[in-house]
Parts: sequence; structure tokens; C-alpha cells
Amino acid sequence: MKLAEALVLRAVKRRTVLAPCWGALDFAILKDCTPTGGEDAGRSPPRPRRSEEGREKIMANKNIFKSIAGKLIPATDAVNDERAPAYAFTPKHALAQYAATGCLNSTFYANAQDQLTKVIELCREVDAEFIARTAVYTREQGFMKDMPALLCAVLSVKDRALLARVFRRVIDNGKMLRNFVQIMRSGAVGRKSLGTAPKRLVRDWFESRSEEAVFTASVGQSPSFADNRQDGSPEAEHGCACGALCLLHRARVQRRGVA
Repeated sequence: MKLAEALVLRAVKRRTVLAPCWGALDFAILKDCTPTGGEDAGRSPPRPRRSEEGREKIMANKNIFKSIAGKLIPATDAVNDERAPAYAFTPKHALAQYAATGCLNSTFYANAQDQLTKVIELCREVDAEFIARTAVYTREQGFMKDMPALLCAVLSVKDRALLARVFRRVIDNGKMLRNFVQIMRSGAVGRKSLGTAPKRLVRDWFESRSEEAVFTASVGQSPSFADNRQDGSPEAEHGCACGALCLLHRARVQRRGVA
């Protein structure tokens, strides 16, 4: 008995957990859960680690929740340029993205011709009103140059009435007029001449500006402003002031050896 009492007192002092041994009149000192000194003194005893089997029992059913998540996510219907699964844009979404970010120049994934071909294809799939709105937005909000002029050229084939409504808002300076005429002459949109309606718009563009403004905005040589003026108004050959001024400017540039 004295030995048992001594063991009990020792266990109490060390803050150990005791367990009676049934079948014998003694006590077994179990593993000490609270260290008495050192860096771990005062810390709570570590929790027993659950087995992998126990963890699986307390977690949610993975099969059920996995199937629900799979049903909520739509399946991919296209591949991107890296041949990875992706989602295809609608024609309007794709055209808006090309118009707002495309510069008709070579990029990492596509060259300028690929972008032009894609934009022309998308324009065939959307209505003319959306093309007109996109042209105005990309010029006034996106400050793009080539793409709005291209969309105006597409409108010259698809809806000339809408082209007349947005022409002044999109073709707002000499550079934009030059881009528009150049695209029309290239045949990229299906025609290689301006036609009656575009010629009238070009003529109105010149007539709505002063001679000084036309001279200041005269930029580029392919086509030059004099060529644009002749395309828009046959009166330039008969001494029209704006046409004569443009011709004078071209002669000065040629004498300087720039052209």
C-alpha cells in the first residue's frame, strides 16, 4: 500500500493521467499529456490525429457535390489559339472585341489578314445597326483609327442610310478620311470604287470645312487629299477652291522631295 500511495502522489505532482488496472491493486502511469518544462510548457495537449478512414466519414459526400458543380458549369464549345477548351463568343461579342482591341496588325496568334478576314465574316452575321453603333463607339470611346474606317466601309455595302448617319461622327479628321478611301479602293469589303453615296459623303466632308482646315488636315500621299477630293467632287478639276488648295499642297510637297 505504501508503494501504491507513493505512486499516486508522484503522478499528481507530475499532472499525469492515471488509469486503474482492473484485476490488480495497482495503478499504471499513462503517457504524460502536459509537459512540465521546456518550450512546450503551458501548451494544450496535442489532439489525437484521425485516420484517413475517420476523415472520410466526417466530410461531405464528394460524389454528390461534384456532380452538382459539374451540372452548373456549362460545357465548353470551342478551342482557343492554344488548342485548349474554351467558350465561343457570339458574333456580336466577337465583333465588339475585335473592334475595340484589334489594330489590323500582326499579333502573336494572328496576322493582319486573318483579323481582317474574321471581322468581315463577323459583319456578315450581325445587323447593320450594330455595326454602326460599334463604329461610333470604337472611334469616340476607343480612339481607334483603322477599325472604325473599316466598319464604315462595310456599311457602304450593307446599309448606306446608316453610313450617312454615322459618317461625320466616325470620319472626323483627315487621317480617318484617308483610311476610309484607302479601304474602299482596296476592295476588301467587296467594291473597289466609292460609289454615289460614299462620294457624296466625302464631298460633304470637304464642303463642311474651311480651306485652312482642309489644308491643315491634308496628310498622307496614298491616297492624297487631292485624290480624295477628286473622288468626292468632280468640280475639283474646274477650279474648286478646296481642290486647288489640295493640289497646291501636293505640288509643294513634291518639290520638297517628300512625295
